[in-house]
Amino acid sequence: ADRDSSQPKLLPLYMHKAVIQLVQHHRKHILEQITKEYGDKESAKRAIFRQDKGEKTDQAKSSFLKYARVNKLREPGGCDVVLKELQDLGYCLLDRWQDGIAKSSSVSNLEFGLLSTKKGRSATDESKGLKSKELWVVKDDTIADLLVFPADTKLYDSSLVKRGALILQDKGSCFAAAGLLESIECFALNSIQGGRIPALLDACSAPGNKTLHAADILESRLPELHRDHPFPNAIVVGVERDETRYKLLNQRVRELGPSNESSVGLKMETLNSDFLGLHGDHPKLKKLCIRAILLDPSCSGSGMKSRTDIGSRGSMDPKRLDRLCEFQKKALVHALTAFPDVCRVSYSTCSIHQQENEDVVSHALQVANVEPLNPFWELDRVMQHWSRRGESSNLVDADRCIRLDPDQDFTNGFFLAVFIRKRAGGIGYVVPKPLVSSEFLSTIDVKQANRTVASARKPKVQKSVNSKNQNEHNDKTKLKLGNGKVEKPQSSNRKFGKKWKRGLV
Repeated sequence: ADRDSSQPKLLPLYMHKAVIQLVQHHRKHILEQITKEYGDKESAKRAIFRQDKGEKTDQAKSSFLKYARVNKLREPGGCDVVLKELQDLGYCLLDRWQDGIAKSSSVSNLEFGLLSTKKGRSATDESKGLKSKELWVVKDDTIADLLVFPADTKLYDSSLVKRGALILQDKGSCFAAAGLLESIECFALNSIQGGRIPALLDACSAPGNKTLHAADILESRLPELHRDHPFPNAIVVGVERDETRYKLLNQRVRELGPSNESSVGLKMETLNSDFLGLHGDHPKLKKLCIRAILLDPSCSGSGMKSRTDIGSRGSMDPKRLDRLCEFQKKALVHALTAFPDVCRVSYSTCSIHQQENEDVVSHALQVANVEPLNPFWELDRVMQHWSRRGESSNLVDADRCIRLDPDQDFTNGFFLAVFIRKRAGGIGYVVPKPLVSSEFLSTIDVKQANRTVASARKPKVQKSVNSKNQNEHNDKTKLKLGNGKVEKPQSSNRKFGKKWKRGLV
């Protein structure tokens, strides 16, 4: 497209082959430049789209801070090793920021009032000593192994990111796996029968950040759970229906997942399948005991401040929102009812709409709990130190849900609800209902129905009439009248009417 003109200008046909060859030859360099400037191809498309439309990037719509999670699957040394390397790269290591963070379009070092780890200097002295362009890093006070950087920090060229020690992941996105695996008692080997392997299922896995985070938490905590077992086993399964996104998921699991030298028997597998078609007895999951499900389905993305291309802070197409909610309800009910061994299920979205959050949770609880006075499922109040909770008149236990406000929590908007199985059973064990009601079946005459079925099963013998024997056939069908004359039946059957067709004459 020609930026000097409002209309796109197409390249001549004779130049197409040369341009394609040029792009293919420099493909690696082009992707590196896109990653360095924008982060990924989708972000580049949105940024270029805004530039073509003459829109200016609004810092207030982008994240105030940048987050990166330490990937212990690839960095066994953990957070300490990563922080040490960041200090060697020139980053100033800080303890925490004060509770009162000033609201502004951009958050600088001086606005935080940060506390330094350096000895002999007070918080005020350190905040005065920080320069506006100085690089700093601080541990997040909510999510373990999550590091916080200034909003303008570019980590794409860092060796930590390239080798997989750091994964760029927003703070809100980390709440899903952290809340689901706040308790891992359901993965105890003594609670699983039949020699099956305990597994966690990520229903809508791609691109895989939440799947990798769940695997990281499990690998860290499983040795504590199985102290008597030197090599505890567990599997994290990432499910993705779309083939293109499934390839991306495979690539990220291969590059960022657990290495072969891991001391813990944690494995990661991927499955190119539709989650709604899976169940506890599915052949692909026959050897696994699904104990936890992480469900982060497609949503409107209204909580993502960077998604200006979908009108996240503006109007939303009601029809599209209704379609999303129907899928979310179906997926959550399926997670609660189709896997009889599951004990914990998390439901999360990056939406701020109550219709996609509390209303979906309320609907799922009503469907899954067929006995309201003795429910099978209830909400777990995870991360009790987090003050911002769900609010809804339709959901009694809305305060057990978690919300992140994009305007106050310095991250994208997010919603999380964690379900725990209160007792065994549920509608996952109920025999499917018949296609017809029992009242209708009682009105049917069984003997007459059997005779009808038996007659229908008899092979029908069709008498074929050859053209050569047509005259003989016509002679046999002639009628002998009383006066001795022979008359052929009329083709229109006017004489005998419909009785002739029925063979009654």
